[in-house]
Amino acid sequence: MFSGEKVDTRTTYQKLLDNQRTSPQQLLMFRTPDIVSVHEKSKSPYADWLQQASPAPLELEKIEVRIPEEIELDRIRYMQSHMNPLSIPSTK
Repeated sequence: MFSGEKVDTRTTYQKLLDNQRTSPQQLLMFRTPDIVSVHEKSKSPYADWLQQASPAPLELEKIEVRIPEEIELDRIRYMQSHMNPLSIPSTK
């Protein structure tokens, strides 16, 4: 009792509530009526908009993460790999 160690005196219900508050919670992407309307055969409020909307163009974007010195070294290595070695004629 007087050892200096911390003692948890909360009830099991209080521990459960604290655990639920500190654990991560998933956020909903859609409102509850929209989720429910998917299972029904009724029309979604977004159905008209989705039918008229054109899909966004997908583009591949290449992001360069190397520093300029690394890029230059790679260019030099590439050029050196494609060069033929010079043949020096023998002078006999």
